[in-house]
Amino acid sequence: MDLDPDLRLELGYDDNVHQAEHGTGDFVWLVAPGMGVARRGGLTTLQASAHRSMRFYSSRSTSFSTANDAASFRAAYAPSTQTSANVDFKFRESRDTFEQDQGSVLFPSSYRSGAGTADLNLTRLETSGQIEAWDYAGANLSDATTRHFALTLLPVRTRTTAGLVSYHLTQLDFNGRRGLESNVAQLGFRRRHTATIASQFEVGAAIVDYQDGTPKTTRPAVAARVILYGQGADRPVVAEASLQRDAATTMTAMLRTRLPIGIATANWETALEGEGGFYTHPVTARRVAFALVDTVGARTTITMEGSYAWTFPFHAPGLRADTYRSAITLSVPVRSRVTAQTGYKFVRQVDPNRADPVNYRRGRIFVALTAGLQ
Repeated sequence: MDLDPDLRLELGYDDNVHQAEHGTGDFVWLVAPGMGVARRGGLTTLQASAHRSMRFYSSRSTSFSTANDAASFRAAYAPSTQTSANVDFKFRESRDTFEQDQGSVLFPSSYRSGAGTADLNLTRLETSGQIEAWDYAGANLSDATTRHFALTLLPVRTRTTAGLVSYHLTQLDFNGRRGLESNVAQLGFRRRHTATIASQFEVGAAIVDYQDGTPKTTRPAVAARVILYGQGADRPVVAEASLQRDAATTMTAMLRTRLPIGIATANWETALEGEGGFYTHPVTARRVAFALVDTVGARTTITMEGSYAWTFPFHAPGLRADTYRSAITLSVPVRSRVTAQTGYKFVRQVDPNRADPVNYRRGRIFVALTAGLQ
């Protein structure tokens, strides 16, 4: 069993410490201790970590707050390439909009979120389950729970091709009330065409209950996926694209490539989500994001990140929200297991359809030291 404690010390200037539309600035000190535990064997992996971020402000009018508590756990067992099982769990309690969460809309309120995933893959059976929940402190915000379950049978399977029979269940709840349920059954195939190309295609039907008084709807369901693998013994995924049409049309795309100036990644996602907050119905969230990591010296890196998300209610009236994020960070090792960082983070959210449009923005410049204490 390996123990890996760490500590982050940070000093920054935050121009909107109260997270209001027209906030005030203040200097902020961050002390963030953490602990990681790992055990890796030939077939089994166990990992757990916990971190607490404590912030102190220079102004006496700004109270002490615990900005972010996080914990995670992972257990995996993989006796062969076709047989594996794993369990993942993540928890977060936060009120810091710079701490990225799966939610696409910002809320200047403390919240707790948890996500658990379990997967079991056998030679002719694949199952997965996921539950994700948001609990907001604001009385005017809606708590939400998302559940996904998938089961895939592979009655025909060769070294390169497999026939598929699949079932998918999605449930979205808001304040304990069902907001949407989707049941999908499909037939299809999966094929590894070459060492670098794989694809999957499925077709079937979906029964969707919008939980709004309208009758259940039966509609065609289609899913397609293409994966490109890179070179090397582990064959990393360098590009991936998927399209799924059942209760809604969702899409994802990822590209990772090496440029002369560094490693670049780009992501696109259109998803049906139930994150709650201002919304009491499912939302359609579209996101585009990029990142560039440039190594400019001996272990010295510059990381540039940016994203844009626009969110609006699905199958219900409501308001759109546009969220922008960007960050640039310079990391320099100063001693063994000690890294210095400096950078700038920016976040902005616009709700253009409101009678009194919201234009929330926040920026923070910081310097930090992170030490692994093993």
